[in-house]
Amino acid sequence: MTRSSTDTAPPSRPMDSSTCLRQAGLRATAPRLKVIQALHELGCGFLGADEIFRHVALSGERIGIGAVYRVLADFQSAGLLERIWDPKRRTRYRLMHPQAPGMVICLVCRQCGKRIPLHDSAIADPLSRLAIDNGLAIGNEHIEIVVSCHGCEKEVNEV
Repeated sequence: MTRSSTDTAPPSRPMDSSTCLRQAGLRATAPRLKVIQALHELGCGFLGADEIFRHVALSGERIGIGAVYRVLADFQSAGLLERIWDPKRRTRYRLMHPQAPGMVICLVCRQCGKRIPLHDSAIADPLSRLAIDNGLAIGNEHIEIVVSCHGCEKEVNEV
C-alpha cells in the first residue's frame, strides 16, 4: 500500500490496551485486543480490514475476517477509529489520536487520494454551531471534501 505524505503517524501505543478499551466503554475481549495490537504495530496511515486480518494471522493468532470487521465497527462506534474511503472506494481505518478534535475535516483528491487536513476553525466552528443550534452534537466525525489536486487535474487536462 502506498502511503501519502499527508498521512500522519498514529498515536503512540497506550501503556495498556485493555485500559484503553475499557475507557472507551468496551470489554477487553481477545479479538479486540488482537486488533488494537495490530493497529499499533502496523503504525502510520490508514489500513484496510484485510491488512489488519493478515497481520494478526501472520503473528500466529487465530481470528476470522468477520471478527475483524465486527471489532472495527465496535472501535469506530466507540470513537477509537477514524474511517475513510480511499480513491478506489475501499474502507480504511486509523486509530484516532486521544486528543484529536471531535471533527476532522480533510480535502481529498478523487484521483490520487492525497489528503490535506484542514485545521481551520473558520470551517469547523460554523458547522459545530449549526449542529448545536439544531439540537445535535458532533462527535468523532470525519468530513471529506472531494477535490482534484493540481497534479491530477493537469493529467486529466493533458489527455
